[in-house]
Amino acid sequence: MDLWMIYALIATVFIGFAWFFQKVVAEQKTLSADSFLFYSYFSLAFFWISSLIVLQESFEMTLEVFMYGAMITGVYIAILQSRIKCLKYVDSSTYFINYRIFSSILLLIFGQILFSEVISLQEYVWIFLWFLIFFLLLEKKEKKESKSDFVKWIYYILFGVVLITVAQLLSKSFVVSGHNIASLFVVQWFVGMIIMRLQQKEGKKIWKVTNKKEILFLMINGIFFYCSALFNTLAFQQGDVAIVYKIISYSLFIPIILSVIFYKEKITVKKVVAFILTIVSILLFV
Repeated sequence: MDLWMIYALIATVFIGFAWFFQKVVAEQKTLSADSFLFYSYFSLAFFWISSLIVLQESFEMTLEVFMYGAMITGVYIAILQSRIKCLKYVDSSTYFINYRIFSSILLLIFGQILFSEVISLQEYVWIFLWFLIFFLLLEKKEKKESKSDFVKWIYYILFGVVLITVAQLLSKSFVVSGHNIASLFVVQWFVGMIIMRLQQKEGKKIWKVTNKKEILFLMINGIFFYCSALFNTLAFQQGDVAIVYKIISYSLFIPIILSVIFYKEKITVKKVVAFILTIVSILLFV
């Protein structure tokens, strides 16, 4: 197995746990989403330091690097904020699988337009499977939820899909341009902290933590957030971006399984079929 594939698999595990932690924030009421995101981006300071060591890169800043970092950060913060809101009303399987379905399809389309990539017959089969999975998983979290609310949260999913497509295209463009990756994460840390500070509600301190459990929770999340970014970047550096994205699609199973265990989300026959089709569709590319 190639080293970049090992990096992608490690990233997959950390991304999956990071996603579940976002589910936890959506379900509980003591820790605000803003505080959670503030400390998530705070952890990138450690990512920058490790990037200088692991990637053996020196700090180098240009206007182009700053623009890439600022745009990617703004998009990712919007994704995380919309995801936490959406997970309050849509179960994990509905959100994460459909999030991967449509973002992968959009990346496939724009990959052709922007990077001259070609869709094979195998990929057309994959697209069909993903659409089938979407209809299998299209259901409300609770029966009492109104149709209008349900539609609204589906829009949140699609909003996240569009944004992650933009973020991945920006990341791919940055990687192939040969810019300094360590410097990119300096910008992401700096811009992320500024954005969260500007979004702070009056009279509410986003850095305030109320108890030891929250401190432990934020520390563990910081490790997940940091490691997912580190190994994802290493995989993108050495492997094909499209294949790496397909491998990390496996990360969606971690929050789904943990949500079933800890939040008693129901497993239906339709979901089991959807999980099997998801595995088959991902295996088409691995």
